[in-house]
Amino acid sequence: FSSLSVAVGRKYLFCHGGRCEHAVSSRGVGGLLTRRDTSSAPEKFPREVWRTRPFARRCQTCDKRTAGIVTYADRMSKETPGFFCRECFSSAH
Repeated sequence: FSSLSVAVGRKYLFCHGGRCEHAVSSRGVGGLLTRRDTSSAPEKFPREVWRTRPFARRCQTCDKRTAGIVTYADRMSKETPGFFCRECFSSAH
């Protein structure tokens, strides 16, 4: 934001990450120079604002257990990359 040229009272569209858009407007800059805003203190960054659920692939052979082994150009796999649980991988290889 520090490199942007903005005017007080105007509305702007801030876009980041390709598709995340925010409407931004400013009512003034009074008080910004006199008090320290603890929510934007430099020691608080980087700040995590969102965490997605972890995505786990299932084994392509049994489709029951979570894949723990990933193979590339494997002749025992029907696709690349191949995802196997440890049991299916050891029995096939």
